[in-house]
Amino acid sequence: MKKYLILFVFLSFTESVQAQSKPCNGVKGQLHKYGGGFVASTAVVEESVFVDMAAQVCGHAKVSGQVKLLGASRVDNKAEVSGSVIVSGMAIVSGQATVKDFAVVDGGAEVFGEAEVSGHARVTGSSKVYQKAKVMDHAVVRGRSVIRGEAILKEEAGTDLNYLASGREILAGKTKRRFNYTSN
Repeated sequence: MKKYLILFVFLSFTESVQAQSKPCNGVKGQLHKYGGGFVASTAVVEESVFVDMAAQVCGHAKVSGQVKLLGASRVDNKAEVSGSVIVSGMAIVSGQATVKDFAVVDGGAEVFGEAEVSGHARVTGSSKVYQKAKVMDHAVVRGRSVIRGEAILKEEAGTDLNYLASGREILAGKTKRRFNYTSN
């Protein structure tokens, strides 16, 4: 009896690990013609989009234009990525987020919720942009910064280290913010 229990636990664990290691958690899909990355059957990706071999487009995401999904990046849920955007590294764009124009989301950065990144904006490092926050123009979010709520970074504003912008805060011009915050 003990052997069967151990075998059952082992097989259950193996099945769980295999499902997690499959692209988009094992949903049906196909490899994209341009780059060989995985596209879920529920997602919409134009042929002009480059989806790198380890990249994934999951859920009901829409990717169009000259977008490049590089490395192990992922676009998921109902996110929309368009224009000449680059999503690279292990970056994730998900929820109902929009990334467009010439924006870059890189490293381990995450853009989710109803957030928007546009223009020539960059979100890098382990930064998070979420809720209804906007990063636009030539703004740069670096480090482990968090931009949330209805906060807006625009023009040439930038953050370093562990900056937290929330509520209706607006950073504009050549404003640079750098300081630590404690997250709950």
